[in-house]
Amino acid sequence: MTIQVGVLTEGTASSSFLRILPNMFGGRSVARLSVADLTDSAKLSSLSMIVLPGIDGEDSPYSRILEGRAGTNILSHAEKGGILWSSCAPTYALCRSTEYHASNGTVKTRKGLGIIDADATGPVDRVDALAPKRQDRFAQLRCVPVTFEVMGAEPTKIRARLPYGNGPAMNGCQESEIMVRFGTDYDEGPGAIVLKRHGNGLVIASGILPELGLSETQAYAANGRQFTHVARMARELAPNEKRRQIITRRIRALCLAHHNFAIG
Repeated sequence: MTIQVGVLTEGTASSSFLRILPNMFGGRSVARLSVADLTDSAKLSSLSMIVLPGIDGEDSPYSRILEGRAGTNILSHAEKGGILWSSCAPTYALCRSTEYHASNGTVKTRKGLGIIDADATGPVDRVDALAPKRQDRFAQLRCVPVTFEVMGAEPTKIRARLPYGNGPAMNGCQESEIMVRFGTDYDEGPGAIVLKRHGNGLVIASGILPELGLSETQAYAANGRQFTHVARMARELAPNEKRRQIITRRIRALCLAHHNFAIG
């Protein structure tokens, strides 16, 4: 059964999802959504999954979007059995609180929706966030250490360095399942990817960028000096690409299992 996926492309950094989702769920199964589309509950009802990508820069529209009619429709879609996958910026808004240390030194705090029972803090690897620059619009991207567990006859803890762009660490999760943790200690690190049931639906909230693969970073890196940060990240991602793919395969399996159960 094909999963019909809608990706918010208006005002977002959606290129990575537009590349990876057809491979994950079928080439004809991905629709591009505007913010206006999110206010149309009938249009969303035809989708199995809604994807909210991150953004370029630090001026996130997601608190405004998710607190309005669009947010009501997105959460209603999940409650009725749909899947919501958020990456980076929208994940802040889904948590119960946000503390973001901006690149200009200011600290932005606000109350979130509380769909994810965690306090979101960022960035995870420095005092203040990195921001895009005129000469390098991907200057905020880098790889950070994460750990996750692979189930088998004996569970195996895997360490990796994966793409990141100022996303949240999710602290204090009680009901949510932590799939990937920031840092090198699987038992102690805050959530980097968190799974949460919402009504009859599934929410996948990510503070890292597992959708950003090696081939994409290498393609950008080949385009010249304006992509120097991506070139550096591509070199760091290369030995970790198979570990990144383990995570995207698990997300795919979770989505397929949930979708098949929801329609069964």
